[in-house]
Amino acid sequence: MGAAEGTLLRVRDLSVEFDSQEGTVHAVDRVSFDVAPGELVGLVGESGCGKSVTVRSMMRIVQSPGRIADGRILVFFDEGDKSKGIDLLERSEAFMTSIRGDRISMIFQEASTSLNPVLSIGEQVGESFYFHRRAEMLGETIEELGREIASSRFFPAASWKRFQRALFSMELASHRAYDAEILAIDNELLRIEDREDPEAAHRRELLNRRRDRLHERNGLVELLRRLPFLSCYRRRLQRTIRARVVELLRELGVPNPEHIAACYPHELSGGMQQRIVIAIALACHPLLLIADEPTSNLDVTIQAQIVELIKALRSKIISSVLYITHDLGLVAEICERASIMYAGDVVETAKVREIFRDPLHPYTRGLLRSVPTAERVQELATIPGTVPNLIKPPTGCRFHPRCPSAMEICPRSKPPTIERSPGHYVACWLYPETKR
Repeated sequence: MGAAEGTLLRVRDLSVEFDSQEGTVHAVDRVSFDVAPGELVGLVGESGCGKSVTVRSMMRIVQSPGRIADGRILVFFDEGDKSKGIDLLERSEAFMTSIRGDRISMIFQEASTSLNPVLSIGEQVGESFYFHRRAEMLGETIEELGREIASSRFFPAASWKRFQRALFSMELASHRAYDAEILAIDNELLRIEDREDPEAAHRRELLNRRRDRLHERNGLVELLRRLPFLSCYRRRLQRTIRARVVELLRELGVPNPEHIAACYPHELSGGMQQRIVIAIALACHPLLLIADEPTSNLDVTIQAQIVELIKALRSKIISSVLYITHDLGLVAEICERASIMYAGDVVETAKVREIFRDPLHPYTRGLLRSVPTAERVQELATIPGTVPNLIKPPTGCRFHPRCPSAMEICPRSKPPTIERSPGHYVACWLYPETKR
């Protein structure tokens, strides 16, 4: 909530649960927030408050025994009609696969565990181009082969290149036909997105099943890929992708990108590994980048470099950023708006300046009092008590056992989120419900 000038992402009443032997963990409880195009939003809270689970739910990568119990996650990709949102929780896994790494990308906390140790950096970054930009890569390869054929005077070499160009042209035609079928399904799903009648629900189910089953098929190309003495023709496509990878690494300020593309993850420092993970996330110029504490395990100098890199890339490559962190100083430096989370709830959302100038929720105030500053001479304040057990979370407001301002109503009922001032939302019984 609170996004200005349109919306790119809208999360409403998202709830996520995990089954365990002790009981059900209510990790995320009716979380709501917005991200506008071109905006950098922070999702802030202490470890275990549900930040990572929230963004993993948005990517639909919550693994068993976790499940998304309720809510809506709407994305607004259509520039021509911003009133039409796509509910990611209602779409097929094939649809999610098509947008992960393309229109929505994510930088994970541990760069070393995000990279495959047996694949080179060039192969891992190049996967994004192959899966999401294959038509473009095939087109560039065909054009390059055409130029080489025109300038070639050696007949056998020219004949082999004509054969390669013919195969790539067949593959491109097949890929475009597949993309056209996918686009037709997605457009029909978008058209009936908001309909709730049984006929529309049945139609959505059929279309999602069809999309999951749909595969790109070209018998001749598949056969040639399996023949070792002919499959080498695909090296030309790999060369095109490698050139794009090197160009991307150079744009991100990676020194000696040709050498780095040939390296393996264990040969790189932690800071360089993080740059590679960022390169993978940004390869296809996503509309939304989710950065899940991307600097948490790096030293201070490298942290500053990574933060400056993300800030610099915002204007050139990324439309919007959702930055996950527990560092309020970092939020003050790079974010425009922030949502504060506690024990699976969003308790306050506002512009960053407003949060630092006039924090409303007692938990937000406690967090700000615990931040060291150059002017502070007295002992840092702490929030009494401990984070609640989310198998049996406190009733009503989840912060009430630790809240210095707790009232009788706090354990009885969960406070609604109200707009206390323009763009400043808070969920606390301290404030009368003047605006919903």
